Amino acid sequence: MKTKLVVMVGLLLILAAFIAPVAAGNGAPSGKHFTLNIIGAKEKTSMPDGLGGHTIFVKLDRSGGKVTTDIMLNEGDFAVLDKDGTDGEATFQLPYPYTEIDGDGLIDGDEVGCYEIWARALSPKGYATMTTCTEDVDATWGIGTYCDTTQTITLQRTGKGVGKFVDVTRELTTIVIPDIGTTFIFADEEDSYWWQYDNYGLKHAQLRFYEIPGTECASH
Repeated sequence: MKTKLVVMVGLLLILAAFIAPVAAGNGAPSGKHFTLNIIGAKEKTSMPDGLGGHTIFVKLDRSGGKVTTDIMLNEGDFAVLDKDGTDGEATFQLPYPYTEIDGDGLIDGDEVGCYEIWARALSPKGYATMTTCTEDVDATWGIGTYCDTTQTITLQRTGKGVGKFVDVTRELTTIVIPDIGTTFIFADEEDSYWWQYDNYGLKHAQLRFYEIPGTECASH
């Protein structure tokens, strides 16, 4: 009986060794989500613009030099509208990030988010940065074309194993304007919004968009 117990304990320990890394996960929450893969690639002259499922291709310099792709943002259900960013510009669609529309376009602390964005780098080499930008077409903020470098995120895998997700919701849905305050993507229907993706040799990054249960995104 004692021998059987020892064997069972041994088997459980072995099983735990396999289960533990899975249980630790990749840092992302569980639940329903939309996945966007951002793939570094050479210019795809034969790739037509248009719907791209869950993938956007961005510029890649294999030597690690900086190359930039602007991922233009449209308001609507999650979808890739232009997957080929190797020509310098792609288009992604995502909902207005809150459950209500604030009339003044500034965050005052009472807003309720309707989804979260989590990001990670999957490739072991290289890195990329993402910065949320806007073009103040109707001069609401008096800033012209502006990229919020105070909230730039860096996508880079560190250590061994699977890349870990981090919460980048605020950085990719809001813009801090000096001397004015914090606004958010799609706050002004006349303005343009995009993510500036500066790639330094990263071949694969991934974003996940998690709907927050019990909420519904507002729309203009």
